[in-house]
Amino acid sequence: MNFNQNPQSDHFKLTILGAANVGKSTLLNTLANEERSIVSNVAGTTRDSVSYLIKINDEIFEVIDTAGIKRKSKLVDSIEHYALIRAKNSIEEADLCLLILDAKEEVSHFSQNIIGIAYELKKPLIVIVNKW
Repeated sequence: MNFNQNPQSDHFKLTILGAANVGKSTLLNTLANEERSIVSNVAGTTRDSVSYLIKINDEIFEVIDTAGIKRKSKLVDSIEHYALIRAKNSIEEADLCLLILDAKEEVSHFSQNIIGIAYELKKPLIVIVNKW
């Protein structure tokens, strides 16, 4: 796999994806070594994709912390549809995608779709299992 920087971007773009409250913002804060994103036990704290520049070993990375989705009865289809559109856009822009899963939950249809989109777009994807 080639993890070279996207030629259309000034920085290597890393997109963090996953359902609501799996630890996406916590991972971003850990990578940045400071609190860049607000974290909470309440699902849905990050409501839209947020982009940050962080420096790791003298390299600048653009890290995109995407909003997670939380299933809600009858709104599931429309929420999931628009979340997938936003996720696809983030994946298209990314040089590398990280998908975070909650070890205590089944792999959702949404997460399966994320894997499929990354595969179709030939984007490198690392799956991280969190919350053991």
